[in-house]
Amino acid sequence: MNATIFVVGSFIDNSTTNEWNGNIKTYMTKDILENLKNEYPNIEIYSHSYNLHYQGAINQNKDVLMQDIENFDNFYPNTDILCYPFGQYNDNIEDCLKESNYKMAFRYGPNKKDYKKASRNDNIYEIPRLNVSHGMSVFKFALRLFMYN
Repeated sequence: MNATIFVVGSFIDNSTTNEWNGNIKTYMTKDILENLKNEYPNIEIYSHSYNLHYQGAINQNKDVLMQDIENFDNFYPNTDILCYPFGQYNDNIEDCLKESNYKMAFRYGPNKKDYKKASRNDNIYEIPRLNVSHGMSVFKFALRLFMYN
């Protein structure tokens, strides 16, 4: 069984410390990411964008979106799966992913009714996922799992 981590490329590229200080804005460095890939082959690493992790970023023109995909590929080559930033997606980003030969993409929310299990009938560029956030309590996680069924 594999685990998947979706990373924001620019957050890692701009990280300057290998020490966790408790601040959620502290990100692993590229060295740690490479070490993770080598030491834990059952952990798969994919894109959460290179630098689109802010509200509304997905609504930019196709040139900006394609540049972000290219920037992530330069940062971490051979990525073909994306987890949309904030779960947001539209036809432009979906078209860019198709043009860039991405296999699939994951989205979520924003409404409770949007949390559902993925099925083989889902659009491969709109696969639903369960959002798990930093600091989420075990109770809230369990509640979300319960709602997910």
